[in-house]
Amino acid sequence: MISTPIVSEINDKQCTTRNFPIRSFYSSVTGNCLTFYRQGHAFTVSASEPEAECKVEKITDNDLGNMYLLFDQALCVRSSSSILFFKIDKETGLWKEYERFNDMRGQIYFIKGNVRIQVTTDEKVYFYIINKETLQPNLENVMYNFMNSSQLMFGSKVRYGISFKANQPDF
Repeated sequence: MISTPIVSEINDKQCTTRNFPIRSFYSSVTGNCLTFYRQGHAFTVSASEPEAECKVEKITDNDLGNMYLLFDQALCVRSSSSILFFKIDKETGLWKEYERFNDMRGQIYFIKGNVRIQVTTDEKVYFYIINKETLQPNLENVMYNFMNSSQLMFGSKVRYGISFKANQPDF
């Protein structure tokens, strides 16, 4: 059976025509499809009832960049000058910022199934362990970025890692 899709529009005076979707996720915890937009908007659609109305909300005034959905419940996002963490408030059902790393410009990396996120900056690489209960990031380790890597990726067992620098021909 083919149904007519429901079209929702972002009605925000601060929103421009340059607002575009950055990333979409499926959350097995909530059973929703989530789409996040560059200028801080979030669309939530039920995967079991896609004909139902979708929820549109402005989760932040900051720009959104590279992002990961941690444990299908929390969103870790790189903004222009900080790393932001969001989760759905149980009382209101809306996305709420619960943690922020100010003045941290860098790349974030997370592997599904892992409990760590890595933030690679120009000077240092930060390793955070995410508490699965509270979704709170706790600093585990910091190391200097002597190789000037753009990104440092470690596997879930923290045995092997890959380091690379943007615009370089090799790893």
